[in-house]
Amino acid sequence: MDTKYKKEINLLTELIHLEPENEEHLERRGDLYFRIENFNKALTDHTNANRLAQGESFYVARCLCDEGKISEQNRRDDDALEYYEMAIG
Repeated sequence: MDTKYKKEINLLTELIHLEPENEEHLERRGDLYFRIENFNKALTDHTNANRLAQGESFYVARCLCDEGKISEQNRRDDDALEYYEMAIG
């Protein structure tokens, strides 16, 4: 794993422990996991960020699109389509 990403993931993990209700930290860490192709952790973080962002429609749509991309990477096309449909619905 790239040292830069590892440091940033560790920092975000600490921030998540300090601010567990901050969906932005989860989404950012999920993006980093996606970049290093750790798709399961990326999906977990984006799912949790989405749950925390209830009521913020733009943010929820963005998380759902991210989850769709992750599903595509994992070759789960039916799941990806479902996430994309929820994002535009």
